[in-house]
Amino acid sequence: MTPASLLLNNKLFSYEQLRSGKYESSTPFEEHTLLFCKQWLNGQEVFEQKTSGSTGKPKTIKITRAQMQLSARLTVEALSLKTNDVALVCIDTAFIGGKMMLVRGFEHKLQLIIKEPSSNPLEPIKDPIDFIAMVPIQFENSLLNHQKKVVSCKAIIIGGAAINHSLAEKIAQLKTPIYSTYGMTETVSHVALKRLSNPIDHYFTTLGDVKIEINSQEQLMINGAITNHQNLITNDRVELISSTEFRWLGRNDNVVNSGGIKIQLEEVENQIERYFESKNIKNRFFLYGIPDDYLGTKLILCVETNNIIMPMDSINFLSMGINKLSRPKDIIYINQFIETKSGKINRTESYKNR
Repeated sequence: MTPASLLLNNKLFSYEQLRSGKYESSTPFEEHTLLFCKQWLNGQEVFEQKTSGSTGKPKTIKITRAQMQLSARLTVEALSLKTNDVALVCIDTAFIGGKMMLVRGFEHKLQLIIKEPSSNPLEPIKDPIDFIAMVPIQFENSLLNHQKKVVSCKAIIIGGAAINHSLAEKIAQLKTPIYSTYGMTETVSHVALKRLSNPIDHYFTTLGDVKIEINSQEQLMINGAITNHQNLITNDRVELISSTEFRWLGRNDNVVNSGGIKIQLEEVENQIERYFESKNIKNRFFLYGIPDDYLGTKLILCVETNNIIMPMDSINFLSMGINKLSRPKDIIYINQFIETKSGKINRTESYKNR
């Protein structure tokens, strides 16, 4: 028996119904989800997709059916998924990550349960789930509220945002196959996985024939069938382990040159994050570079306020092991951070609109 229908917001849609377009949608999410399903099931060959800006300014690119089929196959093989496994689609299908969950289901005969995106996607789910793609906040809430459902999964992939140190430590205690993903719209979802659960991986490993290298601007380059064998230049800095393994360091546009010292924001943020956790400080934060007459660019710490004001001298950067030249020189408090459509903190807009 193979799937011939899917469940969307507790409503059953047959594949034949989707092909013919004889359906009604109740929400914008249902509308764009069902439209993509109709297009795919009718054999559409080229799809337009907006990028998130990972490789430059956001733009609309064309992705072929063959690229999406290849990406789906590589993921299904890497995660050892089988026909009739149940896949929960709980991220927005307007983005490539959500669309690829649908494609994996169609191409490899997975049973698709599709749910309006929420921060606690397993809340109404009663049936066992084999495969889920989530963003970190969804996984964290699911682990807190539905741990039995989480640990019974065959595979879980987490992407869309960085996984904080506290959550990574919790995942490391689990044996359920749980992976962090690396990819972007231009690579048709992820092209590399790193296992976070026991036994954990220390590096990302590419899928299929994907090979990687670093150019003279210290940018990661990706090449394989998924990029039509063209070098895709990213804005990411990595430590290259081999042509198929790497450690992600951060984005090139998040490198601040302060007084001649190059500071990778994500690396310093990771150290501050651990310190905040040890002090039970729950505020969100980010580092940002602003013009400075003496340093050229001054590094500042932007904290989302929650009735907690921390004087600069109360933060022990020495205990974090942060070099004196790499420490923030000031703290800026912002009432509410501005986020991108995909839920990431927009550093520039948050600072500008503080």
